[in-house]
Amino acid sequence: MEATVLATSLRPDDALVKSADVAPHMPKLSATQRTYQIRKLVDRRLLIPLSEGARSYYAGFANSYLLRGVMKALADEGFIAPAMEGKT
Repeated sequence: MEATVLATSLRPDDALVKSADVAPHMPKLSATQRTYQIRKLVDRRLLIPLSEGARSYYAGFANSYLLRGVMKALADEGFIAPAMEGKT
């Protein structure tokens, strides 16, 4: 579920995500339940509100877990040189 919300926030056409944006991916959840899922990601700083009290969010790359996952995916796909990974 978290991956769906984060993937939606990384769309090339619009980097902002709202609860309604993830509704098609979570058809069994009510608006309140979707908001709860988003709030959990905000609390973990994986999503950042556009402004104080806003209901639009963008992906928060300051979180080390998210950044670690992105870096691992890039390395796995060959986008990071072995020297940069500490493999020489």
